[in-house]
Amino acid sequence: MIYGALAFAFLLTGLVIRSGTLIAFAAVFVATLASAKLREPAAPELDVRRELESRRVGEGEPVGVTLHVTNTGKSLPSVVLADAIPRGLAVASGSPRQVVRLAAGETFAWTYAVSGKRGRYRFSRFEARSYGFAAERVRRAEHTVYGELTGLPPRRSIEAIPLLPRRTLLYHGPIRAGVPGDGTLFFDVREYSEGDPLRRINWRASARHEGRLFTTDYERERITEVGIIVDGRLGRNPLVRGVSLFEHSVAAAVSLSDALLSDGHRVGLITIGAGLSWTFPGYGKRQAERIYTALASATEGDSAVFDALDSVPTRVLPASSQIIVVSPVGGDDVRALSVMVARGYSVIVVRPDPLSLEPLPPAPAREAAVAARLLRLDRVLTVRELERVGVPVVSWDVNQPFEACIRANIPRLQIWRGRKVLR
Repeated sequence: MIYGALAFAFLLTGLVIRSGTLIAFAAVFVATLASAKLREPAAPELDVRRELESRRVGEGEPVGVTLHVTNTGKSLPSVVLADAIPRGLAVASGSPRQVVRLAAGETFAWTYAVSGKRGRYRFSRFEARSYGFAAERVRRAEHTVYGELTGLPPRRSIEAIPLLPRRTLLYHGPIRAGVPGDGTLFFDVREYSEGDPLRRINWRASARHEGRLFTTDYERERITEVGIIVDGRLGRNPLVRGVSLFEHSVAAAVSLSDALLSDGHRVGLITIGAGLSWTFPGYGKRQAERIYTALASATEGDSAVFDALDSVPTRVLPASSQIIVVSPVGGDDVRALSVMVARGYSVIVVRPDPLSLEPLPPAPAREAAVAARLLRLDRVLTVRELERVGVPVVSWDVNQPFEACIRANIPRLQIWRGRKVLR
């Protein structure tokens, strides 16, 4: 197009001022246009294959992306190959664009690396642009080449959190069931019955009663069913310097699920945000990977249906089981949590503190100071109200490691557990 405009301009000017030199220049551009027409670029006919170094990668870790492009059509003197990077990923090294010359049947391969935050990313679009003589003509072709990359949340080990279930399962585990049976903790001494193991005879008590034998009973230890609820509502998770409080909630849920499954408990997951998703309760390493993958792709958002904790369908969890709510709960969530308790669930709240996400400036304005005091007062009142209805709260300053928070709260949760009477 530009060569045609130049040819017309030189020709018109040369004719007006009767200059043979300008007319000759116009002839050069006309010849260039004719050559470009004769050398029309071939349409890119390519076979494209994408390979990911790994489909699961830790948050921020680079992963290699290799593309194999084979020319199945005519020779391409100049072709631009461009791989579309999913939103949220950044190029760590190399380049997703290459300018090459591809002969018919030739294969070109190159590798670049990307990295990103926790989440699920889908590759699909690949574009090729073939240029003709002097880049006067361009022909494009798009290819759909699917690939999926999952950015995983951090995984840190913590001590097992003391649970307060109203009901336990039959299998052996770490929870004191309040009834005699197989275990390691002393429960009671009773008179010997036929069939009692000899190793359980309490010889010291028997020596004080001539002609009678006594047996030591141990407290039965069992596992329970645990449901973890992760709150991804936008109104509850402030965004500070590009980091959402929801990311800390996800990291806490990963650590909690790993610790609970390691103790043998049956664990399920519910996440709320723009919608609702759940992972049915299960055991073992496979369940740990299911929950880990579900948390990797969990997103926050707002929903007209799941806009409050009382809209969570807790019926997917058996009655009298343990529920751990990971949420920066506010005063308007107290009623929903008290309803869970009334339905027979035992509830613990792990509360990432929104105020700890961004410390106050050294000399805040009066309005900011008043607002901060009101937020702290709301937090204190919320915690007191929850504990009044029987819901212990583990408050977490996200500037501190989560494992340190759990370790500091274990004695207090053990006191709460001591008040429960297990059936």
